[in-house]
Amino acid sequence: LRERLHRHAGDAERAEADLQSALGGALLAMVAIFAFTALLGAGVLAWLTILFTPARGRILARLAEGLRERGEAREGDSARQLAVVVTFFAASLAIPFAVTPLGLANGDDPVRRAAWTLALEVGLLLIVLGAHRVFSTPAGVDLGFRPVAPVRALGVGALAYLLLWPVLVLVLLPLGTLFERLGLPTQSHPIVEQLQAASERPGAFALWFLIAAVLAPLLEEAVFRGSLHGALRGRFGGRGALLVVAVLFAVIHPQVGLGLVGVFLVGVALSLVRVHEGSLWPGVVL
Repeated sequence: LRERLHRHAGDAERAEADLQSALGGALLAMVAIFAFTALLGAGVLAWLTILFTPARGRILARLAEGLRERGEAREGDSARQLAVVVTFFAASLAIPFAVTPLGLANGDDPVRRAAWTLALEVGLLLIVLGAHRVFSTPAGVDLGFRPVAPVRALGVGALAYLLLWPVLVLVLLPLGTLFERLGLPTQSHPIVEQLQAASERPGAFALWFLIAAVLAPLLEEAVFRGSLHGALRGRFGGRGALLVVAVLFAVIHPQVGLGLVGVFLVGVALSLVRVHEGSLWPGVVL
């Protein structure tokens, strides 16, 4: 429409720029639709393969066993692991509060904001690993980063990612319609907004991608599927731990409405991968 208006006004240069912008947007939309459809189709194919493969019984049996067991539940183990979780939440609140007067996270520069967030994520990860070393390691409590073959970690993480796609679509599409009719708000994750805002700044985009795809998974798996899952499993068993961890994982993310449901489903998938594999690495990949 802008192209036609500018051409009618005799501004051929702006009309051509509008046309190229419209064509570029249409091409990007087609690529996104193709990628979405391809991932959804691959997810459906993955589900069919799992359902009709002879390994289905072994997979279900392993999950059932992991969800039933309470773990070793030795005296004080749960308290030690909860101490790591409490340390994480205390640090995640205290550090931003302490450095706010310095103005590190202020301003409109996306590179500066990304660099601050990157430093915060690295600091929190080091604090969690240090807290685990102080509270849990002396008692022989495992955080969960057990060695696993890289090929298996990548394969299981990718397979779980594909299996998750149809579930998200089946749940979120009808819920999205319901939320819209009820007028319930929906908010995307702020890091998605940061990635979009930094789309024209390669340096900032690379930093936010590193935060979202590497540091956040390492930190969140260590806290939620590592210490918290281990602490709750000793008290409530595998099923109770999975449910509580998935709920808390969704609640701590700054999203509302439909986004909250999506994060909960992702949390359930991450816990199932953790239970099945006995290691946090495939969940990091997912």
